[in-house]
Formats: sequence, structure tokens, C-alpha cells
Amino acid sequence: MSSQGLTRAQKRWLVAGLVVAVIALLALLYSKLEWHEVEIDRGFRGEARRNPLLAAERTLDRLGHEVESRPLLGALPETDSLVVLRQSSRFLSPLDIERLVDWVDAGGHLVLLLPADEEFAAQLDDDIEQERADLPLLEALDITIGKRDGRLGLQTLDLGRGPRELDVEGAIDLRDPYGHADALAGDAMEARAIDFGYGEGRVTVFAGDTWMSNRQLGDHEHARVLEDLVLANGSRRTLLVFSEDPPGLLTLLWEHGWTAVLGLAALVAIALWRRALAL
Repeated sequence: MSSQGLTRAQKRWLVAGLVVAVIALLALLYSKLEWHEVEIDRGFRGEARRNPLLAAERTLDRLGHEVESRPLLGALPETDSLVVLRQSSRFLSPLDIERLVDWVDAGGHLVLLLPADEEFAAQLDDDIEQERADLPLLEALDITIGKRDGRLGLQTLDLGRGPRELDVEGAIDLRDPYGHADALAGDAMEARAIDFGYGEGRVTVFAGDTWMSNRQLGDHEHARVLEDLVLANGSRRTLLVFSEDPPGLLTLLWEHGWTAVLGLAALVAIALWRRALAL
């Protein structure tokens, strides 16, 4: 090597050597790689992402049943219908609870799918331990709940068209202390589903909602259970309510503090009237 550093030829040989070393290292690393197939869950898109009961709606439609889905309850259909509520009923107003119970008593078939998500489970665990669990619709229908320990696996439910296998996950067990049930998935004090007559109508409660979801409706005999629900009470129409949102502030004020709202409105009207007289 001269005092002036590397010659051009030496630089070329050095770069070539580095390139060969890098290629050899990459080849060695590649030979050590182990390939594994990994399934990536990209979730649902479009309408299926918004509506977790879309598969249920389309299944019933293909089977020739009249069906509609909507995010919130709204107006109830005629009493020759099936209403599926995917919610805990915590955010239903006392007025909604009353009209649902009256609707069932007059002949409607109500299906309640309690949430199976972890947030609801954690909150409900705390509430049960503190003996303050409040699911108002269940209370109105004389159904009590208890904390579930462990996973039960497959259950069997017979709604009058033969026993069906289904997997109902969820945070709680349903209890039928008064012996109302016509059908149970499990036993009376640790049930995953309860079905019973109420007045002229029918009520079916599931301890979890995932079995009817887009992802799981095709598992086991879940789709058959869905149609059995439609046929159990001879329902001519099915309404699927797939969301649970707390009521807005104005709704809460009107339902729970309407006297105060009317009083305030009267005071404002009097103040404006007096101001008009003073002009």
C-alpha cells in the first residue's frame, strides 16, 4: 500500500470482497430460516363490521323468513313477531322495559342475547360480588344471574324441534329459581339459555351473544337454533337489534326528570312574559 492510500484496483477488490461477504451472510441466514404459515385475521368489512348479526339476517332471509335488522330498538313490531335484542338491557329506560314486557305478555317472542365481551364480564363480576348486579329486563322477567366459573363447552337446547348443540359463552349463568323454564341449556341454577312462556308470548335468554355472531353462526348447530327461535312461537317477522347505546342526555332528562324540565320551561315562559310587559 502506497502512502497515498489504496489504489483504484485495490478499492474495487475490497468492495467486491464486501459484496461477496454480505451475499454469503445472507445465504447463511436464509438457510437457517424456518417457514411457518400464519393466518391473519383481517376482521369483517363494510356492513358486516357494522352489524354483527348480518349473517343471521341473511340466513333467515335465505330460509324465506321476513327479517329486518337495526342498531337500536325503536318502535316494536306486531306481537306475531320475534325481537332479538343483543344487549344487557342496562341502558333500556324504564319505559322501554315496561313496553317490552307488555309486548311479550300480549303475544310477542323476545330473545335477549347478553354480551360476552370482557369489559361486560369484568364489570358484572364486580357487581355480583357486591350484590348489586342490575339487569333490569331480567329482573322484570324473574330471571336471576350468578357468576360463572370456568368454561362449560357445548350445550344442548331443545326449542320443540329437537335438541341442538350450541356453544354459548359469557360471563354469567342464568338461574330459574321459580321453575318457569320450558327449555334449558344446562340446569335450572347454571343455565346458558332459558326459554319460557310469558303471558301470551315467549321469552328466550342466552348468557352470551357470540354464538349468533357473523363469525360463529356457522358453527355447530347455531343456524338451526336461530330458525328454531323463529318457529317456536310461529313468528311471522323477525327484528334483530344489534347495538346497545346509552340514551342521550335529552332522553334521560325527559324520562327521569321531566317534571324539572317542565318546571324550568314554565319559569322561562313567565320570565319572558314579564319582560314583554315591561317593554
